[in-house]
Amino acid sequence: MSLNHNQEYLTTGQFASLCKVNKKTLFYYDEIGLFCPAVTDSNGYRYYSVFQLDKFALITSLKTLGMEPKEIRNYLECDHAEQLNTMLLRQQNLIEEKIRGLQNTREFLRKIVERNQEFMKYLNGDFLILHRPAQCYEVIYRFDPMKKRPVIANYLTDGPFLGHCISGEDSFLYKLCRSSERRIPEGEYLCRFFSSHTSKTGEQIDAMKAWARQKNISIDGTFYLEINDVFFDRGTIETGEDICYACLKVRIL
Repeated sequence: MSLNHNQEYLTTGQFASLCKVNKKTLFYYDEIGLFCPAVTDSNGYRYYSVFQLDKFALITSLKTLGMEPKEIRNYLECDHAEQLNTMLLRQQNLIEEKIRGLQNTREFLRKIVERNQEFMKYLNGDFLILHRPAQCYEVIYRFDPMKKRPVIANYLTDGPFLGHCISGEDSFLYKLCRSSERRIPEGEYLCRFFSSHTSKTGEQIDAMKAWARQKNISIDGTFYLEINDVFFDRGTIETGEDICYACLKVRIL
C-alpha cells in the first residue's frame, strides 16, 4: 500500500519512542499479526498512523493484565459484549490467584527473615528468656525407642519450619502449620540458639536443665528443638559435617 500524503505517518522508531517501547516489540507484533503498521511501502519500510495510538495503548493495557498475545488478538477480534466480559473475568480470576500466591510467598519470606534475624542475633550466645506465641504443628515422624535408626527430615518434601519435640520417652519430628489440634502453647520460654552436631542435643538439654536449676527457674518437661534449615555456613557444606542450627526451648512454669 502506498503512503497517503494527506495523512501524517510515523516511522517505526518514532512510533516506538512515542509509545515508550522497543522497535523490536513493534516488529514482533507485526510478525504475529497482533498489531501491524498502517502502511508498508515497496521498500519494506513500516509506517504507523497517529490514529493507531489508542489501539496500541489498549494492547499494552491488556498485556499488563497478563494476557498472552493470542488472547489479546482474540479480544480485539471479538465483537460480542458477553464474550468480552467472560474473557476479562477469566483474566481477573487469574490475577487474583497470582496475588494470593504472591501474598503467601511474602508471608513465607517474612517468617524466614524473622527467624534468620533471631539466629544472627542470638546464635551461640547465653541462655535467654523469650516470649513465644502459640504455634500449630503436625507430627511427621514419631521415633520408636526400640528402633535406633537415622531419620532424614527432607526440607523439600516436608517443608520449612521443622522441629523436634522431646518429652520424656516421647520423641517426634514436627512441622509448623497454620491450623492443627496440636499446639505448642504460648508463654515465656527458656531458649538457646546454637550450632552443633545433632548428636549433642541431649547435652544441650542437660545444660539447659542445669542452668534453670541454678537460677531457680521451674521449667516444663517438654523441649522443642526448632531447626533452621536455611541458616548454614560454607564450611558445613564442604566438610559434610552433620551440623544442626537450632533453637532449643522449654516453657517456663
